[in-house]
Amino acid sequence: MGIAASRAALLACYMFGSGLVSAALRLMRIGHGDAQAVLRDCRPDMAAAVETALAADWRDPRPCAPQLDVAGARHERAPARLFAS
Repeated sequence: MGIAASRAALLACYMFGSGLVSAALRLMRIGHGDAQAVLRDCRPDMAAAVETALAADWRDPRPCAPQLDVAGARHERAPARLFAS
């Protein structure tokens, strides 16, 4: 699609963080201003993570947590949900 890997990775970091703060907002754990501050304050860490990932050999194993994806997928169809939206 013509998007540089570093820009795509930064977008993925931002979307992950945005999803987490969105959940915190819906659970009424933080307010809108705090959510924006969290995302702003995480920018240097996101950039550092992308730089680390770009410097790594893709064949080297890295830790991952596929259980989070499975839990999210199960939550989608669960009879009881955390969010009313």
